Amino acid sequence: MATTHANFLTQVRNYTEVSSNVLSDSQIQEFIRNVELDVAGKVDYDDLRKYANSTFTAGNRAVSMPSDVLVLRSVEHLDSSGNRTFLEKRDTSFISEFNGTGTQGQPKYYANYNEFNIKINNTNISAEVNPIVLERFKENLKTAVEQRGLKYNKDSNIVFDINFTTKETVESDPLNFYYSRYYYDYYRYRDDVYNVTQNILRVNLRNLDDDKTLWTVVTVWRDGSSRSISSDDASNMLVDEIMISFL
Repeated sequence: MATTHANFLTQVRNYTEVSSNVLSDSQIQEFIRNVELDVAGKVDYDDLRKYANSTFTAGNRAVSMPSDVLVLRSVEHLDSSGNRTFLEKRDTSFISEFNGTGTQGQPKYYANYNEFNIKINNTNISAEVNPIVLERFKENLKTAVEQRGLKYNKDSNIVFDINFTTKETVESDPLNFYYSRYYYDYYRYRDDVYNVTQNILRVNLRNLDDDKTLWTVVTVWRDGSSRSISSDDASNMLVDEIMISFL
């Protein structure tokens, strides 16, 4: 027997032994809405199903998922001849063991790498590098990755490895002359020699189980540059650029 909305309100108040002065219609309706949202989040409706395409890259076993994906129902492989094959889902550990050497060919299985970790490689960082700046960049990158649907887990085998180092280069102004309509000035450009500090930041996405790098990006800037990650705006801009490259 179906229960009407009015009957349901009455049943709730009878069960709790209170009147509408305690449990108003709007309060019960809020409970109902929360239950509806909870059920909707647990049921995989067909009308919510979406399809998206990703392209394989030779030598790279990972493909990106849409940022709004909630449930990965299936993965279908379409080869150059138009043949369609549904891949079988496996755990990430199975994938690593099944193809531990990184052999390339037509895929048979897939795994959902939905967790990640971020680490700062401290082996090449000199004492002059500000660790607070690197930690802030790490948090910005972590937030950006989480916003794209991945979950942070310090035990994950998928790691964003942040590598930062500095490099001193020697540069000089070319010895040349300055010409005007009236005279030559051979001392206009002097042969000045000076040091330039270059900051190199590389972010690698590594699969620790396979001990392989899946993706990498690098950026370089000089001391005093507006692209320095010591600036909040520059740090956020760099994270955005990394996410575009990553996706």
